[in-house]
Amino acid sequence: MNKVPSKRIYATYILIALNLLVFFLAVKGGGVEGSKNLDTLDYLGALIPIKVWAGEWWRVISANFLHYGFLHLSTNMLALYFLGRLIETNLGVFCYLFVYLFSGIGAMLTFTVWSLVRGDTYAFLLGAS
Repeated sequence: MNKVPSKRIYATYILIALNLLVFFLAVKGGGVEGSKNLDTLDYLGALIPIKVWAGEWWRVISANFLHYGFLHLSTNMLALYFLGRLIETNLGVFCYLFVYLFSGIGAMLTFTVWSLVRGDTYAFLLGAS
């Protein structure tokens, strides 16, 4: 019986590595609790609606890779590991990355508008969960 070759899954692993790298930067920048330090998270690009509105549009991307503490990071990375591999296999690398990035950006933009309408302009949003 011939085994059907499996598709290579590398985008999911790259995304996990990128999230871990950004988490390491947060910890390095703010000590052991750096990933929960709001000043460090702000510096690294947490989504803060008033800052996005003021022109810091890069935050709608960077906030997708930031996590508030080890529990937030670990649960997101476990979900990404199990679900991401399945989705990447079915959609292919480019479609998968498109969905991952643009759903994250769309969520961040939606949150920004919603927060500005509600008057909650200094809310923090992190992670692509």
